Amino acid sequence: MEKKVTLQEIARQMGITVSTVHKALYGKKGVSESRRKEIIDVASELGYRTEIVQNNKTCRIAVVLPDPVGIDTYFYQFVWKGIQKRADELKQSSCELLSYVFNGSMEHQLEILDSLLHQEQGHLDGLITIIWDESRFKQVLDNFTRQGIKIFTVSSDAPSSRRISTIGSNPNKLGRLAAEYLGSVIHHPGRVIVIGTRRDAVNHAQVVRGFFDQMSIMQPEIQIIEIYESIGNPEKIFHTLQDFLEKFDDVQGIYINNARTTAALCDAIRGLSYAKGLRIIGSELFTESISAVREGVLHALIDQNPFNQGYKVLTVTYEHIAQGKDVLPKYEVPINLFLSSNLPISNDLI
Repeated sequence: MEKKVTLQEIARQMGITVSTVHKALYGKKGVSESRRKEIIDVASELGYRTEIVQNNKTCRIAVVLPDPVGIDTYFYQFVWKGIQKRADELKQSSCELLSYVFNGSMEHQLEILDSLLHQEQGHLDGLITIIWDESRFKQVLDNFTRQGIKIFTVSSDAPSSRRISTIGSNPNKLGRLAAEYLGSVIHHPGRVIVIGTRRDAVNHAQVVRGFFDQMSIMQPEIQIIEIYESIGNPEKIFHTLQDFLEKFDDVQGIYINNARTTAALCDAIRGLSYAKGLRIIGSELFTESISAVREGVLHALIDQNPFNQGYKVLTVTYEHIAQGKDVLPKYEVPINLFLSSNLPISNDLI
């Protein structure tokens, strides 16, 4: 009869505690990924079998996201930092990460995904990406799935695709939080302006829907005006905003629902004398937005915690592909409202 290998034997051979062996072999916290892999390897050699030992395998995961130093730097630099932090922790594991950046356009993203699919055919286990317009990406996502590549989305979802899981904030709650704050500080009838970046993005549409719904409860007499950025002419949004503020003298507040436009408009708003009495909410914590709140240019920031989104999406992807763990179809990352009183003490904290 074959002798059963025990946790005590593994611990004795490695000179570690039984508790550490148990944490490593059963997916518990309290042990680094490099140490976990060493313990799993020894356990496998000795013939010990758990679900993690049996399922732990080498995996190749591609990450396709906007360039962290391009026009989307104010959000995606932190998503990439979260991914890199988790990747560093997994360096001694069986995970190989392939990183690809695109310039923020869906056309460029589709080109990279098509190229990746052909170059890595049969050699890729997982894909992490963002989907703004699911209908335009359906075919390429289906092609990945047909090759057995498991898809995970971050920041913006593709719920009708066969993706395994998505990690991000709740866009409807995001819009509702912005409206709740503005509704609480506006005391006169008039207009508020919502500034977005992609009219065709489902994620942004849900933010705006949440804003409308909550404002109708808080201040039903407020009229909401939507303005969207022109990708081909990014400066146009400033002139459009300027025209609205000159035309209407009853604008009470502005909600800028993305980081890129927040950064672009901070300097512009400083130069508009008639914007000084407005309540303005920006998006995401970054150096320029924090300074704008401290100076009173912005009155609040809503942050989606992009670092945690990046860290979490790679964690979930690795656990599912390499360790065979079941994962939830959706993980919601909390959002936070920052005013001047609760901003990070140091920019290093973001």
